[in-house]
Amino acid sequence: MLGKGKSTETTVGKLNTIIGEDSVLEGTLNVSETARVDGTIKGEVKSKGTIIIGTSGKVIGNIATQEIVIAGRVEGDINALGKVEITSTGRIYGDIRTKSIIIDENAIFQGKCMMDEGRMPEPEVTVPDIEVIKE
Repeated sequence: MLGKGKSTETTVGKLNTIIGEDSVLEGTLNVSETARVDGTIKGEVKSKGTIIIGTSGKVIGNIATQEIVIAGRVEGDINALGKVEITSTGRIYGDIRTKSIIIDENAIFQGKCMMDEGRMPEPEVTVPDIEVIKE
């Protein structure tokens, strides 16, 4: 449940981390399962599971996860391998890279969205030309 009786079809799995409504976390949050944010995180969020940002939740920083449900506010970029869902109370100010996206009516999304397999592209490596000097 995200509040106001709205539920989600996202595969949540085992919820093992909760950032409470009055909590503020500064730094990087790394979780292996599902995490719910009802407080504030100032920093990066990384999860192999699902991130749920409740209506009172706020993340100021980039998020890398399998799936994410946003009913609160995100100020940063999101990279999700699976699905991004923005509920009617959700607010995103940043770019999204994902395989699938759902945006409810009245949600706010200000940024760019790239739809692909949800993976970041491999960095291009360039090898400079080396001039061989023979004596």
